[in-house]
Amino acid sequence: MSIQPIYKNNINFRDNLGAYNAPLMRPTEAVQNTVQNSVDTFINKVEEEKNKESNKKALAVATSVTLLSGLVLLLNPKISGKLINKFRIYQHSMSQKINKNKDNVVKSKFYKTCSKAFNGLVRVLEFSNNFNSAKDIVFKKICTENLQFSKVKNNGMRTFLTKMSSFFTKIFKKPYQAITKGFDKISQHTVFRNYKKAEKRMNSFESIVEDYAEKLSPDEKTKVLTKLKEAQGLKEVFTREKVAERFLEQEKTMSNLENDLVDKFKKYVKSIKENKGERSAYIKDNLSFWAQDIMQPSRENFEKQGIKSVQNLVGNTKEKVGVYTDIIEILKPNLNTNERALLEKSFKKASKSLTKANKSECLDYFDKKRDLVVGSAPTDIVSAGAMIGLGGLAIGVANSKEDKISKTITVGAPAVLGVGTSIALTAMLFSGIKGMLLGGGTGLVISKIGSIIDHKVLGNTKEKNPKASDLQMA
Repeated sequence: MSIQPIYKNNINFRDNLGAYNAPLMRPTEAVQNTVQNSVDTFINKVEEEKNKESNKKALAVATSVTLLSGLVLLLNPKISGKLINKFRIYQHSMSQKINKNKDNVVKSKFYKTCSKAFNGLVRVLEFSNNFNSAKDIVFKKICTENLQFSKVKNNGMRTFLTKMSSFFTKIFKKPYQAITKGFDKISQHTVFRNYKKAEKRMNSFESIVEDYAEKLSPDEKTKVLTKLKEAQGLKEVFTREKVAERFLEQEKTMSNLENDLVDKFKKYVKSIKENKGERSAYIKDNLSFWAQDIMQPSRENFEKQGIKSVQNLVGNTKEKVGVYTDIIEILKPNLNTNERALLEKSFKKASKSLTKANKSECLDYFDKKRDLVVGSAPTDIVSAGAMIGLGGLAIGVANSKEDKISKTITVGAPAVLGVGTSIALTAMLFSGIKGMLLGGGTGLVISKIGSIIDHKVLGNTKEKNPKASDLQMA
């Protein structure tokens, strides 16, 4: 007997598949809003993370640039004279407080301790510059001189070292000289620019004087115009040609600086070796910046000449003796309050600008030129390049091409430009500290710009941003 399969007559395949073939139901408006809010929240969080990452990178770059610039400042350029002068001012302030508090044992002792600390700090900072000078001189000799190594007894080694020295000189002498010359040109241009600004303000003052001279009697007007003519002669001292001549004079006074420093180093080392019993006293007596000591008489001479030239024109703040001050004394009785205020304001601007320009020539440029003669500029570049190169390792070990590009525009380039800005600013006679801070700020800004390019243009993000349209339900 065969078994017949049993089929159910009420099975309906159409009815069972109906649920799958039915059109999709559109979500309610509330559901759509919920999804949209979730998407927006997710996107905002991604954007926040990106911004945080960008800010962290920018801050890291700025900090790195500041630290790198600080290291360059310590390793190559001489410690800022302004910084040392500030410590001297603090020391002088402590000395005054000591005198005021002689009867107070505690305060007097405290101020004496502070004064001693500031004095010691100034001397150590100044002395540390000698190591920079030694390093600069050695590097200069390696790059620009064919060394003979006469003290090397082994003939083969001496021949090898001599050939290597010749090889180095052929490669590095011209770039070395070009860097030094370039820094010198930048520094000179800064002085020329300062005098140009001063000239404009002096011309503005003289224009006001000519207008107000019409209010004077014929005799007084003649006196004022004669004084203005005298001023034109005095201003010749500050022309570009005369300033360039003084630059050459400064350079001539430094022609033997390198040899004088080498002799000082040799004498210092010899004295320490031979006078072991008096070593501490000798070291203490020589805690100063030797290059500055050697050039100080010439520096003071240029400074005195500069001050005299400025005072002949704008006068001394105490004695009020100068062509411009004489003109003001003639004009003032014939002017009203507003006219006097305008005249004096214009005079103060001209006087301040001229004094600043002359200081940049006789003090700031003189110090910079002294360092350039020893060889500071190329070592600035080499030290900065070496430190930036260490940072470049992070780019080199990046996993992908996109990652390398991202790190280059957000970290590498900002660091290079930041440190470069700092070095350029010191060449422009900015103080070392100011140049360092401005360089850090430059790195910060460029890093932020790089992050924007990286995210918005190149689309290099850790997580791609989802589009709301991709997550919305149809």
